[in-house]
Amino acid sequence: QIPEPVVVEAEWLQTRIEMERLEAALIAVEDATVCELDDSFTTYAQWRLDLGNGCNNSIAVITKGEVAEFNPSDYVGQVLPRVVGTLRPVNIGSFHVWIMFPRSGDDLVLPSN
Repeated sequence: QIPEPVVVEAEWLQTRIEMERLEAALIAVEDATVCELDDSFTTYAQWRLDLGNGCNNSIAVITKGEVAEFNPSDYVGQVLPRVVGTLRPVNIGSFHVWIMFPRSGDDLVLPSN
């Protein structure tokens, strides 16, 4: 059985230790805003979710492989009720980012417009 995803709290992105405890785990982000797309989207297919700390202290998401039909540009500025995915870190020198990888379209709960 797959355990329920751990719901990430915004302050965990600032302390890092809580996120490190969740490496490779299934996590959920709730009520997060889709940030403006930047070079990370063009280069790495990463888009960001603001959990309340601003887009500069956010979590990255990659949906290109498993959820190719999702286009984050359609949701920029909107709040996604829930996104679930596996958490992975990227650390290169002083560069550090957390990336979520949703498993399928079922891991994205989109706003009802």
